[in-house]
Amino acid sequence: MRAYVTAAQGAGYSAKIENLAVGEIDKWFRPADVATAPDGSMFVTDWYDPGVGGHNMQDLERGRLFRLAPEGSKYTVPKYDLSTASGAVAALKNPCNSVRYMAYQALLKMGKSAQGELLALSKDPNPRMRARSLWLLARIDSAQAALGIAAGDSDPNVRTVGIRLARRAGMATKDYLPGFLKDPSVVVLREAALALREDRSEQMPGYWAELASRFDGEDRWYLEALGIGAMDRWSDCLTAYAGLPKDRIVPDAARLIAWRGRGSVASSMLGPWLGAEGVGAQERQALLRATDFLSGEDRQRALRGLLENKDSALVIEGLMRIDGIDVNEDPRLAELVRERVKKLGSDPSQLKLIQRTKIRGMGEHLLELATAWGASTQALQAMDLALETGASELLGKELMVQDPSERAVALSKALALSNRKEAIELQKKLLESDKVAKSVRVESAVGLGRNKSHHAYLMDLAKADRLPGESKSLLGPTLRASDNTQIQQAAEQLFPMVKTSQKPLPPLEELVKKRGNAGNGKSVYFAAATCSQCHMVGTEGKNVGPSLTEIGNKLTREAMYVSILAPSAGISHNYEAYTARTEDGEVITGLLVSKTAQGVVIKDSKGIERTIAAGDLAEIQKQEKSLMPENLQELINEQELVDIVEYLMTLRK
Repeated sequence: MRAYVTAAQGAGYSAKIENLAVGEIDKWFRPADVATAPDGSMFVTDWYDPGVGGHNMQDLERGRLFRLAPEGSKYTVPKYDLSTASGAVAALKNPCNSVRYMAYQALLKMGKSAQGELLALSKDPNPRMRARSLWLLARIDSAQAALGIAAGDSDPNVRTVGIRLARRAGMATKDYLPGFLKDPSVVVLREAALALREDRSEQMPGYWAELASRFDGEDRWYLEALGIGAMDRWSDCLTAYAGLPKDRIVPDAARLIAWRGRGSVASSMLGPWLGAEGVGAQERQALLRATDFLSGEDRQRALRGLLENKDSALVIEGLMRIDGIDVNEDPRLAELVRERVKKLGSDPSQLKLIQRTKIRGMGEHLLELATAWGASTQALQAMDLALETGASELLGKELMVQDPSERAVALSKALALSNRKEAIELQKKLLESDKVAKSVRVESAVGLGRNKSHHAYLMDLAKADRLPGESKSLLGPTLRASDNTQIQQAAEQLFPMVKTSQKPLPPLEELVKKRGNAGNGKSVYFAAATCSQCHMVGTEGKNVGPSLTEIGNKLTREAMYVSILAPSAGISHNYEAYTARTEDGEVITGLLVSKTAQGVVIKDSKGIERTIAAGDLAEIQKQEKSLMPENLQELINEQELVDIVEYLMTLRK
């Protein structure tokens, strides 16, 4: 449990972390809430959690309550007479929220009879107490009177209370803000800028320009306050700012205001700055990022000048952001794109450039990349892009052979990752042909087997004995686990499970008592158990399921067995499986990486990220079952399971 101790920093704050309570002895210490008591001590609720995440909590009847106070101090609740103004004002000073609330309500009810005590409190040495009195005086007497007291206070934080009081009372900015525009404190100026938000008055742009002229070009807190104030009237505000005398506009400050700005005026200010010579790489990236927050034509206007820049890198940046540019119709732009792709070598970032510009003639290059990158998200993206740009015929000629090259076999593996319509059609053509190598047909069968919508097709081939025998052991577990009863029953006949001599596992309470060989457990983990295909330990493995690098610190031995044998019993947060169905009937299951207006990205059990455009997505649903298979014990024997758990228990901080 920690406090963030603040200090003034320009128009905002800096903060320093101070730890108040650390669970060094009991690793299950989970402070969930903190409250200040009437005596000034702090109470902390401890949510005792032996499961660490997931949805299998076992702490419903356990928990602790801690009190933090100076050593030796006894807990004593102070008593206040809330029937008198002096007693209620004394209670108003209390650090406990509930005591202050009762005091506030009592004083509000007393009305003007409490005014004397509150006026005395408005002169208290503590600025927080002065602020508390002002809020009540504004309610009891008038906001104008409280505003007058606040405006004359020596503490800028109390002066900001005056602005907040005026806003709460619904006062027009012209009736209170001009008196604060010349304030020497940037803290007060910040509050004045925030008060302009949603102000539709004719005076507002002039007030904002005055405040913008006080920006020193460095204080990011103040710049953000200006941005919040101008958010609905950027063009009005920037026009008023540009109309100030030149000696009141600091160039560095003006550029940053344009960077934070929105609308057509901000766009016209950003454009020349973007293409100017002498702008550093980091500064230019910040400017480019700023254009992402401009809308429609404003954004395009700011970026359009980049296409004529002498710097080819800037031209490419423009092409990546400007809509409606056909590089294939402009020889200069097309050549710049090809040169950029060539320079990038095997850098995956080129895929975005090729996708964005739709540059022609990249099919062979994309297939070469898919071959080099192996079974990965980048290989899938390269393959999909190649198919999208018409390389399916080129790919088919290379794969439709009896004696495939090493590259052709690698391409068949990359093709098996794709769910594009062209990929499905080509895989079916390869699988059904007697003139195609067995290794390529097996990859096609496995690729089709990853998607539920093709299971019936595979079953038809199996019934006709047209599947390569080597693919049956690979397809069997998937088809036998189908949620389609007919497919499941037929698969049990056509793809029978391999007989095993393994004994049934003993009860959990007996497994927990056993001790294994951690060294052998590590070997099994990375081999027969296939754990590393989904989990990371240090830098080894794939990042699909939760990292197990420090799992020995997080789970008990019992919880470890439950997680392995019944993974759906407690699925960790952010690792729930989702199933997406496309308009073409394709079904993809995996972890939801992102979901935006443009579409969804799902990471499958192989760690491959698959993107589905919003227009192609029919539905997406969260699954109750974990992505982790529930039959791990079929792959290993009892002793190997015990050894794996022993190894996992050693993975600690």
